Amino acid sequence: MPNHFARPATPSRWLFATATAAALLMLSACTPPTRPDKAPITAPEIDIEQLLSSEDYQSAADQLLAQAKQSTSPQAEQLRLAAATALLNGRQWDAAEQILNQLPLTGPVDYQTAFSIQQARLLIGRNQAQTALLRLGALGENVTPTLQPDYHRTRAEAYAAVGNHLESARERVWLDGLLSKDAQADNHQAIWNSLSQIPAAILHNLRTMPPPDVLSGWMELVETARAQRDNPQQLGIALSIWQERYPGHPAQPDFVARLQHQVSSTGPATHAQHIGVLLPLSGPLAEAGTALRDGILAGYYQSTAATTTQLRFYDTGGDTGGRPDQIQTLYQQAVTEGAQQIIGPLTKESVAALAGMGNFQIPVLALNTLGNETSSPAQFYQFSLSPEDEASQVAERAWLDGQRRALALVPEGAWGERLLQAFTQQWQILGGTLLEVQRYGSDQRSYSNDVRNLLNIDASEKRHQAISRLIGQQPEFEPRRRQDADFVFMVASASQARLLRPLLRFHHASHLPAYTTSHIYEDTADHILDTDLDGLRFCDMPWVLPVEQPDARRADIRRLWPDREQRYTRLYAMGIDAFLLTPYLKNEQANMLNRLDGVTGTLYMDNARQVHRRLQWSEIKQGRIVSLPAHSAPEPVQEGTGNLDTTSSQDLTDDYPATAPDSGGQR
Repeated sequence: MPNHFARPATPSRWLFATATAAALLMLSACTPPTRPDKAPITAPEIDIEQLLSSEDYQSAADQLLAQAKQSTSPQAEQLRLAAATALLNGRQWDAAEQILNQLPLTGPVDYQTAFSIQQARLLIGRNQAQTALLRLGALGENVTPTLQPDYHRTRAEAYAAVGNHLESARERVWLDGLLSKDAQADNHQAIWNSLSQIPAAILHNLRTMPPPDVLSGWMELVETARAQRDNPQQLGIALSIWQERYPGHPAQPDFVARLQHQVSSTGPATHAQHIGVLLPLSGPLAEAGTALRDGILAGYYQSTAATTTQLRFYDTGGDTGGRPDQIQTLYQQAVTEGAQQIIGPLTKESVAALAGMGNFQIPVLALNTLGNETSSPAQFYQFSLSPEDEASQVAERAWLDGQRRALALVPEGAWGERLLQAFTQQWQILGGTLLEVQRYGSDQRSYSNDVRNLLNIDASEKRHQAISRLIGQQPEFEPRRRQDADFVFMVASASQARLLRPLLRFHHASHLPAYTTSHIYEDTADHILDTDLDGLRFCDMPWVLPVEQPDARRADIRRLWPDREQRYTRLYAMGIDAFLLTPYLKNEQANMLNRLDGVTGTLYMDNARQVHRRLQWSEIKQGRIVSLPAHSAPEPVQEGTGNLDTTSSQDLTDDYPATAPDSGGQR
C-alpha cells in the first residue's frame, strides 16, 4: 500500500452546532421572567435549531438577537450570548466579538461560565489559543454538566492550536463519555488526528499507563497502524492483538473496522492530468524559481506521471505580490488552459495575494505560508521550508535526550525572534524550563560578552571580587559558568556558529550540549573548518545530509550546475517534494495515517492545510556529520578556543521561503 498523505477529516455538523445547542439548553433551563403586559417568554423556537442544523448561523443569530430585544434580564443576555455562539460557529469573529463586548461580565454561574467559554473560542479564532487556555483554566470547578461538552471541546481545540496534541487528545477522551454515539464517531477521529501529529519516538515515550487505560490505548493504536501501514494483512493481525489488550475500548469495534478498511481499500495515488506551476522564472528571484522548477521536473520525470500528466509553467516574473491582480490573473489563465492543480506561487506576498481570492476551483499548493494570523481558504495548501518547524523539533529532540533546562542564544531581529518563539512554545508544552535568553547583534566583537552573559561568568567574577574585598587578599580563582542548565539552544548561521561554539568551550561550557537548526550546515568538504562546530546537534532534510547511497538526482545537479546546487539545493529538493505532494491534495481524507516520506523530510499536514516536515538529526564530530539514533545523550566535547575568525555576518531577512543569515538565499 502506498504511504498516503491526508489532512484530518473535517468535523461534521454536530461540532458546529453543539456549542450553540449548549447555550440554548442553558437558556431553556432558566426560569422565564414574566411581564404584566405580555405573556411569559419561552425558550427559542424550533426554527433556530433548524437554522443551526443547516449551518445558517447568521440567520440563527439574527433570530436570537430579535428575541433578545423582546426579553428582559437575565434572559436577554442569555439570548445575545447564544447569538454570539452561533456567529462563532460560523467563524464570524468580528460580529461575535461585537456582541460579546456588549454583554455584562457578571450574572448567573452558568451564564458566566458559558460567557468565558465563548470568549475562549473567540481567542482561538484570533490565533490567541494560549490566552484561551488561561481563560478556560480560570473556570476551575464551575463548569456544570450542561456545559461540560463545550468546555472540554474548546480546551481540546485550544491545545491543538498551540501544538499540544497530547493534551488535545486527553480532553477529547474526557469529552467522549459526554457525547451521543453518533457524535462519538467524529470525536474518535479527532483523537486519532491529534495523536497522529505526535512523532513516533515521542508518542512511544508518552505511553506510560498499561491497559486498559483509554488514552494509552489510542496511542498504541496509532503506533500499531503506523508500523503496519504498508501491510494490510499484518495490520489485521496486529489489530486483533490490540483488541485483546484493550477490551471494551471506545475505538472498538467501529473505528478499528474503519481503519482496517481504509488501509485495505486505498488505491495508489495518481497525479492530475494537467498541473500549472506559478514561479518567478525571470527577475530578481529567477535563480530560486529555476531551482524549484528543476526540482519539480526531476520529480516529474522519475515518476509514472511523465506519461499521463502535463506540466505548464507560468512566469510570475519580478512580481512579489505588490499587484494582487497579476498573480490572480495567472491563476485564472492556468485554470482556463486546463490546469487541474496549481503549484506555487513562491513569495509570501504572492501567496497572500492569491489566497485573497478566497474561492478556488482547483487545489493550490503554495510554496510559502500565510502566517499564523491568516486562515487558509478551502483547497489552498501551504508548503515551505519553515524554520519554525525546525526550532520546534529542536525542543522535541532535546527533551527526548533527557534535557529539561534550557538556555537560548539567538540573533537580534525578527528571524531570531520567530525561531525563539517556536522553540519556547514547544519547549513549554513538553514541560521544559527556559532559564535565560541572550540575544547577540551583528558586531562579532561582542560575541564573547554575549556568551559570558548567557553563562553568568560575570556573576562568578563578581562573587570573587566580593570575597577578595572581604578577606583582604586575592585568592586563586578560575571563573565558573552557571551549573543549572542542561543545554543551549543556538540560532545561528554557519559562520556565526563557528565563532559562538568555540566561545562556549572557551568559557568553560564544553560539557554543555548545544542544539541548533539546519542553518549551521553548509555541506562543505572543509572538515578542518567544521571542527569549530564539533558537538553541535542539528536537524536537516535527508536530501542534504551525507548518506551511504546519495540520491542520484542530487549527483546530477551537482555535476551540471555546481554553483546552483550549492546555493539552492534545498529549493531543488523542495521542488521534488512539491510534485510528490500533488496527488494527495485531491482527496483530503484519503488516509488516516497522514505521513509521506519526502526528500525534505517526512511530510504531514495540519488542520490548517499547512505541510510540516519531520527532519533527520545529526551531530558534528571532528568536522564530520554523524547520524544520530532516535534519542541519545550528547557526549562532552573537549575544551579549546577554536578558530575565532572574524567573518562578517549578514543581516537577517525573511523572504522566500525563509532566508537564514549567510545562507546565500537558499531558504
